[in-house]
Amino acid sequence: MFIPTGELVDPKEELARLEKELAGAQKRLGTAQAKLRNEKFLNKAPAPVVQGVRQNAVKLSEHIALIESGIRDLQR
Repeated sequence: MFIPTGELVDPKEELARLEKELAGAQKRLGTAQAKLRNEKFLNKAPAPVVQGVRQNAVKLSEHIALIESGIRDLQR
C-alpha cells in the first residue's frame, strides 16, 4: 500500500487514523470470531447468516493486514 506523504498528508495524523481504524477492525473481527465459536449461534442461525459472518471475518482479516502494512510503511 502506498500512502503519499510530505505536504499532502501529515504522517502523524495518518498514523493515528490508521491505528484507530485498526482498533475498530480488530474489535469487529473479535465479535465475528466470538459468534463463530458460539455453538448456539452456529446451530440456530440460518446457514446464510453464518456464512455471512465467516465471510465478514475473512474480509476483516484482510483489511487488518492492509492497515498493518500501511502502519509499517508510515513508521519507516
